[in-house]
Amino acid sequence: MKNGKNLTRTQKLVLLSRGLDPKERLISKKLPDMWLLVHRRTNRTFELWFDKTISSIRKYSDTATQLG
Repeated sequence: MKNGKNLTRTQKLVLLSRGLDPKERLISKKLPDMWLLVHRRTNRTFELWFDKTISSIRKYSDTATQLG
């Protein structure tokens, strides 16, 4: 059984944007490109992967809109 930690507010918002219920998940491991989540009741693990190229493009486009 993995020991999960409660989610932060930002992590909850990320899970909501991915269509997952943050009330049912705990975070077990946080890597730069992947989070390992644990379900509260069933203790099943779930890997949530991130694409670095998309997030870097999003950060660039956000700063470009703020500047001009």
